Amino acid sequence: MKEFNLFILLTIFAVGTLAQEDISDHQKNIEARKLYNEALKFANNGDYPVAFSKINNALLRKPEFEEAMLLRARLSYQLNNYENALDDVNLVMQQNPDNGEACFIKGFILMHSDPTFKDSALFIQAIEKGYKRADLYYQFGLLHLDIDNFNEAIRHFTQTIELKPTFALAYNDRGSALFGLNDYEGAIYNYRQAIEMKPNFKEAYNNLGTARKKNGDFEGAITEYTNAIEIDSGYVAAYNNRGSVLMDLGDMDSAINDFEKALAMKPDYAMSLTNLGYAASKNNEFNKALEYFNQAINADPEHGAAFINRGLANEMLGYTNEACNDWREALSLGMQEAESYLNDCE
Repeated sequence: MKEFNLFILLTIFAVGTLAQEDISDHQKNIEARKLYNEALKFANNGDYPVAFSKINNALLRKPEFEEAMLLRARLSYQLNNYENALDDVNLVMQQNPDNGEACFIKGFILMHSDPTFKDSALFIQAIEKGYKRADLYYQFGLLHLDIDNFNEAIRHFTQTIELKPTFALAYNDRGSALFGLNDYEGAIYNYRQAIEMKPNFKEAYNNLGTARKKNGDFEGAITEYTNAIEIDSGYVAAYNNRGSVLMDLGDMDSAINDFEKALAMKPDYAMSLTNLGYAASKNNEFNKALEYFNQAINADPEHGAAFINRGLANEMLGYTNEACNDWREALSLGMQEAESYLNDCE
C-alpha cells in the first residue's frame, strides 16, 4: 500500500531591504515556496497530478530547492514514475550528502518498486543523518515483517506508534507480527486499535477475523469478515475467509456460496478454488474435487495446499502414484504436513 505522510509546511519570510540586483531572486524564492506549499496541499488531498505540476513550477523558479525535489520524488513515486523519483533523490544526495530524508525516500522507493530489495542500509543512514520519523520506523518494521523477523518488526512498529500514536497501518502490521508469534490476543488488540484509528480499514477487519478464528471465536470471525465485506463488497479475500469459517462450522452451502462469490470476482483465485475442491471432497465428490484442485494449481503452481488436497483426492480414487507425486511437490513448496502422507509412499 502506498502511503507517505505529507506535511504542510508554511514558511513566513521576513522581508528586509535588498539590493536591487537581489530582488528578482528573492521574488523567485517566495514564489517557489508558495508553489511548494500549494503542491503539498494538493498532495495531501490525493491530487497528485496537480501537485506534480505545482512542484515543477516551483523548481523552475528555484532549481536547487531540496524540499521541492524530494516532494517531486514522492509524487513521481505515487504516479509510478520510479526512475524520475530516484533521479530527484540522487540529485539531492549529491547536493547534500547529509540529507537523511533523501536516504529514507530512496530506500522507500527501492523497497516498494523492487520486490527483491530487502536492504535496510539506506534507512540506517537516514537515522544516522537525523531523520527519525514515524514513516521511517514503519518501513523498518515492514522489512522485518516480510522476512518473518517478528520480534524486530514489533519493535519498529512500536517505535512508529510512539512517534505517531494514530498511525493505523502500524497497529495493523504490529498485529500481524504478533499473529506470526501466535499471540492472537495481542493481534486482536492491535487490529482493533487500527480500526479505531481508521474505521473503514477493511484489511484490519479481515485480519481481525482471522485472529479471532485462530483464537477459537468462529462467530466473531464471521462478524469481522462481514464487516470487511460491508466496507468493500468486492473484497475477495474476505469472502474466501468467511467461507472457510462457515465450512468449519458445518454450514457447507453458505461456505460454497462465499467461495463462488469470490471466484465470480476473481476466477483464478487459487485459495477459493482449493476450498471448493475441499468442499467437494467432504461430499465424497472426488472427481469434482480434482477439477477444482487442477484449476487452483494452474492458477498458482506454488499453492502447496492444492497439491496436498489433490493428493488426498487422488488417493481416494486409487491413484497412488499421482497422490505421492502431489505430496512430494507440496513438501518442496514448504508444506511440512505433507511428510506424514509421504510415509506411505515408496
